[in-house]
Amino acid sequence: MRFRKKKRHEFVDDQKDQSPEFVGLRDRIVHFTWPWFAATMSTGSLAVVLGNTPNRFTGLQTIGKVVFIFDLVLFLLFNALMATRFILVPRKLVASLHHPVEGLFHGTYWVSAALILNCAYIYGNANTGPWFPKALEVCFWVYCIIAFIVGVFQYSMFFRLERLSAADAVPAWIFPIYPLLVVGTLAGTMLPAQPTGPGWNIFVGGVLLQGLAWVVSFLMYALYMQRLMTSSLPTPATRPGMFVSVGPAGYTAAGLISLANHAPTFVSANYWTDGPSHDGDIVRIFGIMSGLFVILFSYWFFFITTIAVLAGVRKMSFSLNWWAFIFPNAGLTLATIQAGKVLHSEAINGLASALTILLVIMWFITAFFCIRGVYRGEVLWPGKDEDKTMEGIGWGWQSNRNNPEAKRTHWQRRQQNNRSASSASLFAPPSSSLTATKVDASMTLQIFYRVQHREPDITMRKGSALTPEISCLGTEGLVEQILGVNRDAQIIRLSPTPYTSISDNLATQYVYIPNLVGRQMLRIPLEQVEAEEITSFSSSVSQSSNDSIETAPTHIRDSSRSPSISSVSSVDETE
Repeated sequence: MRFRKKKRHEFVDDQKDQSPEFVGLRDRIVHFTWPWFAATMSTGSLAVVLGNTPNRFTGLQTIGKVVFIFDLVLFLLFNALMATRFILVPRKLVASLHHPVEGLFHGTYWVSAALILNCAYIYGNANTGPWFPKALEVCFWVYCIIAFIVGVFQYSMFFRLERLSAADAVPAWIFPIYPLLVVGTLAGTMLPAQPTGPGWNIFVGGVLLQGLAWVVSFLMYALYMQRLMTSSLPTPATRPGMFVSVGPAGYTAAGLISLANHAPTFVSANYWTDGPSHDGDIVRIFGIMSGLFVILFSYWFFFITTIAVLAGVRKMSFSLNWWAFIFPNAGLTLATIQAGKVLHSEAINGLASALTILLVIMWFITAFFCIRGVYRGEVLWPGKDEDKTMEGIGWGWQSNRNNPEAKRTHWQRRQQNNRSASSASLFAPPSSSLTATKVDASMTLQIFYRVQHREPDITMRKGSALTPEISCLGTEGLVEQILGVNRDAQIIRLSPTPYTSISDNLATQYVYIPNLVGRQMLRIPLEQVEAEEITSFSSSVSQSSNDSIETAPTHIRDSSRSPSISSVSSVDETE
């Protein structure tokens, strides 16, 4: 692995130019992010599948137990690394919970814990005493309380502190509620060992929380489908994360069918009705049909995602999203296993066994590329992980003891920037020392890009196409870049892209300013802007010159929807 010696308390998150070639061990540990727990999710879910899969053979239970022990060791190791990260950089603890990328994966930590409880019953119940069911009951309710708090607290933080664009919706938006998605399967697994009273409570709690998780996930499905229909597929490197959409329907189907099978035991004969039929049998039928009702929805997303991944497989590079090859599809496999049991179908049982084999193969492939990625510095490296856009965070407090920013949280800094920006005029004439900022409207502001600056009177050669000069891996959002750094923010100039047209009619020419509320570009027609407010651009708007040079045309958009980010390209160096 590549390392370098570094000075004590060195700032390691300042990646304005590019990722360093050599880093120290601490530099790597502080970039151990929440998505790493997707590995323990995948390992734990694989152990659960191995413990439930049909068509078993001698030694399969032992193999599953080994996988469970490895998952437990891995979980403890990851806890130690995460604790070390927050000790080295305390401010990252709070910042990581609402970060627009890393914060979404905080739920993977709690899902990993739920899968460990699941495995504890599958592989440990037969070898423990009467205390074990009671311990599982306590752990179940503690987990449910924590998972509910996480689901409420994290979404509240995102609603208040972040502005995510529907054009960039991804299945990972479901992750804050994911810990509740596995409550149904957890309850169904441990119910056989529970007495009637506690078992009834677990049964009802499992149904309630599974229903909450499914409804919230379904709402996120709507945003994700809107993105797929109106925007574009995620980049090839992140397309494995599309498999996350397979999980909610899969785990819900598995949980409902599993709970339904225990309904005759824990639902009283005439709890709701006075008829001759046992209420538990009625609930069982209804639960099984509900699970079968949604299971194909999971398969539908599985095939949609598989096609998308195969279409971009040649352009894929490793990221922690690859672990989504396993844990969401484990939910689909568990649902298939439960369906095979209730339908008494050998064909479905064979399909479940085939899916189990595929999960094992994909786990080894992903683990190999993950280890190689760590060795090569593709992950766990400054500027290459999900926390690369966190701003101004250094080593602990000693390096920042004279810096007032060190005592402020991430969102306090953002709110202060927004208040300062809103108090200044967006149309204030730029000072002589500042340069105009030129970006493309297709950029949504929650994507972190660094915008290069140009002179206000930009011109272009006759017949040449001028496109925005943009480079990736910026450490600040576009709003902070324009309003946070450049307080005398001037109107943003835009230049033509393949998705734009050019017109000399002033009524169809636009300028763009940051919209802090929606974090999108706010379009204003030039005819509605006072003359003194566009003084800095008068030369480029009204100038007509000789045959060799002509004015850069104003950027006009064909429709209100922004084009995709892929339409933005860098300016040629020779221009």
